[in-house]
Amino acid sequence: MGGMKLKTGVAALAVSMLLFTADAGAAVSHQVTGPEAKASRGFWTAARVAAALKRDPDSALNAASSPDRHPVATHHRPVTVYRPEVGKILAWDRNIGEFSCSGSIIDTRSLRLVLTAGHCVYADGVWARRHIFIPNFKNGRRPFGAYRVKATWVSNAWFNNSFGTRGMNFDIGLLVTRKRWNGSRIGENVGAIPIQTFPRRYGVTDIYGYPGGAMRTRVMRTCRSHTKADWYGGRFFYGPTGLLARCNMAAGSSGGPWVSRYKAEGGGTIGVVDGLTSTGFSQGGRSYLTSPYFGRILVRLIKATEGR
Repeated sequence: MGGMKLKTGVAALAVSMLLFTADAGAAVSHQVTGPEAKASRGFWTAARVAAALKRDPDSALNAASSPDRHPVATHHRPVTVYRPEVGKILAWDRNIGEFSCSGSIIDTRSLRLVLTAGHCVYADGVWARRHIFIPNFKNGRRPFGAYRVKATWVSNAWFNNSFGTRGMNFDIGLLVTRKRWNGSRIGENVGAIPIQTFPRRYGVTDIYGYPGGAMRTRVMRTCRSHTKADWYGGRFFYGPTGLLARCNMAAGSSGGPWVSRYKAEGGGTIGVVDGLTSTGFSQGGRSYLTSPYFGRILVRLIKATEGR
């Protein structure tokens, strides 16, 4: 799969800000103090939001497909289902300034976790800051408000291998959101999507995110695509073999969920998150996205994160 681009870094906090969990170093976090979280909301002026919507920290997606460049690609399209659990992540670092990613609220015990790409949280040895999550963001509107963050987490595997693309198979991050003034949690107020761990690599998925290009990262879009094992990534990069799908999402869609349909107990189907947008590349006029595999890395990351 020639043409894969390298990620750029996300800028830094001091190493003294890191917290290693007691779970044999399975996960690493940056704890966000109350005053810092409060300042994050005021930080996001209209001008800074506009600047963030123009940037994605992943150069692979910056250089990947857009609706105008690859007319034969699998196009993203309008979202026709109610999917408020997916939203826009805004963050800042001292090198590139403001940037944006995508994320989703996942159904865990705490109902406070937002799943995104690891490089939207930490990459090339540095942490991003000023995270806020806006569920169901659309053209600047915030129907559920903006949620501040208590901590950001990545697995120890991503922490140690986040330089360039060598750790792409571990590219998973979590935001622990803060409760509202009345004690309610984001999953209670907005909803949450179940996680499917150890999923099948071959199937059909709906990829959600906020792509750049003509959409300018302001509107949620989706691709329906068949998935398969990313044998290229499995051969040349550390970690379990990830997933590959055709889709022309561009900058801004990093971290967006891949929602597949599995048979539910008692009949019917249920949507589950079994992947997320990590990197992208173009080949032969077609556009592809990759996702890390949701195996033990994600299980241990969620376990370390819950209740923090």
